[in-house]
Amino acid sequence: MVARLLAFPEFRAVGFTPALFREALFTQLLEANVAPTRRTRASLDRPLAPTRDRAGKIVWPDEMWTFLTVFGTLVQETDLDDIEDDAFAEHAIALLTFHQAKGLEFDHVYVGLTGREPVPHAVLQTMLFSGQRVPCRLDPDGQLQCADPTVAQLALADRERELYVAMTRAKQRLTILHDPADTRPMTALNPALTTLFAAAPTRTLPGGVSDRRWKP
Repeated sequence: MVARLLAFPEFRAVGFTPALFREALFTQLLEANVAPTRRTRASLDRPLAPTRDRAGKIVWPDEMWTFLTVFGTLVQETDLDDIEDDAFAEHAIALLTFHQAKGLEFDHVYVGLTGREPVPHAVLQTMLFSGQRVPCRLDPDGQLQCADPTVAQLALADRERELYVAMTRAKQRLTILHDPADTRPMTALNPALTTLFAAAPTRTLPGGVSDRRWKP
């Protein structure tokens, strides 16, 4: 949403950055949300303190739900169409994340960066916010780590579902991009794709690019 808003003429080349815009946006929303609490004399600096009901389910303060309601309404009701940008969209190449591509279809789809490691963050977020107790810890880099086998299994399933979504966007042709010499994070080939293409015939294209192709 922030990137889309920054594409509008009023924000172009005037010093706005995504970080600055996001900070201003959330500050404004937070101020609008907590202003009524000044009538209750409640401290605006008190920490967010969720509690548990008798069944052990986490209960979030009303302020949190109000804040999310305000922000959700803004996202839902704000017109994000940009006529200037959409004018070029008809013959453009859409560059999308796996999540953004969900529900869309294209004649030819290129898929890259398929090798991300399974990470537990989304799984833990769902489990912890639903009140489940899951053993986890923070590593020295501040990353959440969990050795629970169920979490690992669900995290792996999340990764594979993302790849499935990306691959099934193609109606006629699907190209998987991978550079074996690139050792940066996420650039490894997904293990399932490695197995799938291991038996595919290989040919060398100009520039030393290897092409492995499965034909229907």
